[in-house]
Amino acid sequence: METMNKDFWEKRDAAMKRFMAAKERKKTRVAEITKSLCEEYKERTGSYPKYIDVW
Repeated sequence: METMNKDFWEKRDAAMKRFMAAKERKKTRVAEITKSLCEEYKERTGSYPKYIDVW
């Protein structure tokens, strides 16, 4: 029984690490897209947008 619990927690920890890494990659990518959109908007209009909704 102890081995099953240990395996469960090891697999859970590994899954959480992958999940958190994916979340960080998504956060970084959204920041890049937002910055790109702001720069593009500034080039077209001459000022930064007050609000941007990436989605």
